[in-house]
Amino acid sequence: MVAKGYSFSTPIEVDDVIPMEFKVIIEPDEVESTTEGGLHLPDTTRERISYAVETGRIVSMAGNAFGDESIFAEKPKIGDRVFFSKYSGSLFEIRKGRDVLKYRLMNDKDVCAILR
Repeated sequence: MVAKGYSFSTPIEVDDVIPMEFKVIIEPDEVESTTEGGLHLPDTTRERISYAVETGRIVSMAGNAFGDESIFAEKPKIGDRVFFSKYSGSLFEIRKGRDVLKYRLMNDKDVCAILR
């Protein structure tokens, strides 16, 4: 279990998590394990930094996400890298063997920009 989120212990794929209404699932960018100066960051520090990550890739979205054309000039697509609000959404993890994949489930309005 993560401090701020949910961890699935049963075998589940991200495709099994279906966002509803105006929600999107984003895979946040990975936090580096070392600093620019070469210092190794402990796991607890990397975990804390990961809550503040503001960029990632859209992996899934509900049918109504980004549907309001009066708010969204352009609708991002699955696979697009986006910039989103810091600390937004709910965090969840999916365990695959030894790997832990982290995702955020958030409202479409929390996505601020598409990164090209």
